[in-house]
Amino acid sequence: MKTFVFSKGIEKDINIVISKNIIKNIIKKHDNTYGSFIILDTKLRNIIKIKNDHTYIKGGEEAKSLDKYLYLCELINNKKYNNIIAIGGGNVLDIVGYAFNTLNFEKNNLILIPSTLSSFVNLPLSGNFYANMNFTRNYLKVTGYPNYIYIDQNFLNYFNTQELKKQFLIPYIIGLLYDKNHSKLSIKYSSSFENLDYDNFLERNIKYIIDFYNHEYTFPGEKISKLIFKESDLLKMDYLEFLAVSFLFLIYISYNKKEISKEKYEEIKNDILKLNILKRDNLKKISFQNTNSTLKEIFITENGYKEFILSNSDIKDNILDFKQII
Repeated sequence: MKTFVFSKGIEKDINIVISKNIIKNIIKKHDNTYGSFIILDTKLRNIIKIKNDHTYIKGGEEAKSLDKYLYLCELINNKKYNNIIAIGGGNVLDIVGYAFNTLNFEKNNLILIPSTLSSFVNLPLSGNFYANMNFTRNYLKVTGYPNYIYIDQNFLNYFNTQELKKQFLIPYIIGLLYDKNHSKLSIKYSSSFENLDYDNFLERNIKYIIDFYNHEYTFPGEKISKLIFKESDLLKMDYLEFLAVSFLFLIYISYNKKEISKEKYEEIKNDILKLNILKRDNLKKISFQNTNSTLKEIFITENGYKEFILSNSDIKDNILDFKQII
């Protein structure tokens, strides 16, 4: 068992625990505890057995719909729950965190248990939880943090190779920010799943992501996605699909601004293509969304990263060429 602490000054400490088979102990404890309510991704229905108070939420962007939020609110308000436990991918954790922090009830702990590699490595530490509304992704936002995050890598045994391969995009990007060897290892791991030991890989990644969110950054590609995709298209796409396109576009701008060499740009582009995330149909949807506003994003440099202010012209001047070469 390995424990990390993400501290927000005097406000709150979030305990992050990595341990194989820890999910069994968490379920055993809270499935028999009065005041505990467990919310699971529907994909886990046949994997995790719950006897007492629980419900299921289908993953994907639809998990963050207003209907799902109201559904959770009604369930939580019906009984005097104090502990809310969410088990699932990033969208399920997001809507549960949103409900927990908007409802007025006697709260004890918000416990989040990610079940995908993407949610293992991009932990819910941004300080915000989101819900979708008005056909807009992340239209609603509330501030909040979990009390505990538990990571059980045994969840990865339930993914087929194609699903798991795509999820290495997140640690790959984190490696580009902090450690090129971490990026190389992410690509290597995405090609072979036999007898992999994720312990050191996850521990190193968590140290990086804690540092990243301590600086209160937004994950690179998140902000710019709203300026190159229509909101309706973002809701239809899987998170990794639009993130791969958005991040690659940022890399292209970094190259044109001479932050990285052509060789580095080509290397990153080829690595992302190896993950089999990019879809031709999604690339066709890219278009300049004129908002008349500047945008602060993360740029990859030759030796790490830096924040950069993007103007409308930066996006407009690069987007057509990017579509043609990708």
